[in-house]
Amino acid sequence: MTFEVKYDKLSNQTGNFYIEYQDDRGEPSGIEITDADFHILTDGTNFCVIKTGMLKKHIPKLLKKRRIGIRPNREGAMGYIIPRDIIHELTDFLI
Repeated sequence: MTFEVKYDKLSNQTGNFYIEYQDDRGEPSGIEITDADFHILTDGTNFCVIKTGMLKKHIPKLLKKRRIGIRPNREGAMGYIIPRDIIHELTDFLI
């Protein structure tokens, strides 16, 4: 069992989590290439544990429904902007 932990301190201000899928050179990264069984997303207080496969499965559906967005980060990598309430809906357990 493997885990990938992502700390997003801005999620406390924005109400969203940022999940990278492409690096600044346009190559797949983050969620697109991970081998982790679970993603742990944290704002520094709460830790949301989500099966990576479940997250990958829901991202295209959420994009289609326009419930999540896409934007670059400061370094030029691309990522999904996912509201906390959606992350909580997908969470297997919260620590």
